[in-house]
Amino acid sequence: MKSITRTILAALLCTASAFACFGPIPDDHILFEGKLYPINHYPLDEYFYKHHPEKLPDTESTADERGYIASFCITNDTLAFLDIKPETYTHMYKKKPNESIKQDIFPDTPLVTIDWFSGVLVLPYGETTKDDETIYTHFILVEIKKGKVNEIRRLTAIEYDQVKDIHFSIYKRTDEYKLNFGSEEDDEVRAYYDAILRNSIFDNYIHCFSDKTNSPNQKLQPTVKTPVKSGNVQGTAAEL
Repeated sequence: MKSITRTILAALLCTASAFACFGPIPDDHILFEGKLYPINHYPLDEYFYKHHPEKLPDTESTADERGYIASFCITNDTLAFLDIKPETYTHMYKKKPNESIKQDIFPDTPLVTIDWFSGVLVLPYGETTKDDETIYTHFILVEIKKGKVNEIRRLTAIEYDQVKDIHFSIYKRTDEYKLNFGSEEDDEVRAYYDAILRNSIFDNYIHCFSDKTNSPNQKLQPTVKTPVKSGNVQGTAAEL
């Protein structure tokens, strides 16, 4: 059990640390309201690994690379694909780094909607530097359900931390948490695990603002669920 738990946490640590300062693994980006943001998910991974592995660029990537960098946009309340570029030379598509392979992946398709993706995209902004670490002062959380924007929240860094605390407390009550992490007896190790899990709560475990993760009678779950039709819905940590 402990070996499995550590394997899971090792993978999460890579994801969490990469998103914390947006490196060394290059991030996918999204064009939202005229601005470009890094995001905490890789929406094309499911397309490649689950449905079309034969299309995955055959780049000579290192352990710190995914092989490609993709960009997306939100248009008409829909998550859509913009472009994809290899990180290194790809023999399959005969393209150099930063050369688009969009036509190779989605030939003659003007608009590709990411209708297989559901989750909460975290868009950070207000970049500052503290102790040589990149931190952000504000976050936009965009809830996507099967490619459609369902809800948008705009939070300060303090509010975002509060939201992560709420959803992590929900996740800790689930059988999944108890099975994979609840048996850890070392308090310091468990605290280390919990910190990683909390920071990646929207990356791996919470897929919508009202996600109870199968936890009944949870009083901390969000109560506001306003669909996005035109314009953006704003909310505070208290609403989440």
